Amino acid sequence: MSTPVTRTRAFTLIEMVITVAIFTAMMAVVLGFFVSSNRSFLYQKRFVEVASAADAVMVTATEIIPPANAVVASHTFPSGTYTSDASTLVLELPAIDGSGTIISGSYDYVALYVADGKVQRVIEADSASARRSGTRALTDALQSIAFAYDNSDLTQVQAVTIDITASGTTQDSSLSERMTQTFRLRNAPQ
Repeated sequence: MSTPVTRTRAFTLIEMVITVAIFTAMMAVVLGFFVSSNRSFLYQKRFVEVASAADAVMVTATEIIPPANAVVASHTFPSGTYTSDASTLVLELPAIDGSGTIISGSYDYVALYVADGKVQRVIEADSASARRSGTRALTDALQSIAFAYDNSDLTQVQAVTIDITASGTTQDSSLSERMTQTFRLRNAPQ
C-alpha cells in the first residue's frame, strides 16, 4: 500500500509580490500621516511661541504703564540714556515697598526698547523700592513695535498705545501675531 504524498503549499511569487505591495502602500499612508501630523505640530508650536512673544510684551506693559506717574522724555540708566519716541518708552513709576504700598517721594524708572531685534525692559529702582533693577529680554520674535502717545507733549501724556508684531517661520511657512492695546497712566482721569 502506498502512502499518499501530501504537499505543503507554499506562497507563490505573485502572492508574495502582492503582500509586499500592500504592506508598502500601508506604510506610505502611515508615513504620510506621521509627516503631516509632525508638520502640524511644529506649526502650532511655533505659532504659540510667536503669540507668547507678543503677549509677553503686553503683559509687561500691563504691569508698568497703568501704575506709572508719567512718560519721561529721557532718562539715564546705568546701561545708557533712553529717550521716549515711537520705538522706546520711558516711564516714571512711584517706588513701592514689599507690600505694594507707594513710597512717597521715591521713583522707579522703566524703559521698554528694542535692541538687536529683541524687546528689552530695563528698570532702575529706587534704593527703597521692592522692584529690582536690571535688564530683561522680553522676546526675540519681534518684527515691529511702535509706541503712540495721546499728546505730543510727553509731560501731558495720559495714554500710551502699543502696537507689536511678532513673527516666526516654520519649515514651509511664516506666521505673525499682531497685538495693539491702549494703556492709561495713573495720572489720567477715569
